[in-house]
Amino acid sequence: MAAPSAPTIRPAEASETPALAQLWERSARAGFGPLLPGDFAWPAADGTRIAESIAGFDTRVLVADSDDAIAGYATLGPARDDDLDCGELRSLFVDPSHWRGGAAHMLVRDGFAWLATAGYNRAIVWSFKANERANAFYERWGFRADGREATLAEFSDLLAWRLAAPLSAPVTRATANAG
Repeated sequence: MAAPSAPTIRPAEASETPALAQLWERSARAGFGPLLPGDFAWPAADGTRIAESIAGFDTRVLVADSDDAIAGYATLGPARDDDLDCGELRSLFVDPSHWRGGAAHMLVRDGFAWLATAGYNRAIVWSFKANERANAFYERWGFRADGREATLAEFSDLLAWRLAAPLSAPVTRATANAG
């Protein structure tokens, strides 16, 4: 079987909301499942939130296409935390069949560029503290814990932490290819 082609990045379209919600479910189950209790009741994918982000004037949803399929997506916008004035990588989900294929790297790269164009010089991301795989990826992008933590009731009170990075963090494809 041939390896997936290198992804291309583009803005999401409203008609893709159902496909993005399905991708969220596959990615979240594969990435978060090992962190959660075995009897965890998964929340439904929030298609409304995805659609609002696509339509938003101050948000952007980027899609990674690979081999005529959506390999992943990232949602970006102003930080939702009241104590900050910076950009936020609000979500980053890649289909497990495309993990380590460059989609996450390219989504963050283009997302950082979009946030910089929007006038931000740094970004935050919230990540589950126990999600070592994702956190290692974010660290390669220059993200570091800033001391803020919260538990998420909808994810069995799993502890999340806020990471912050300058948008100028130099990362090459070779060093960031974890997603």
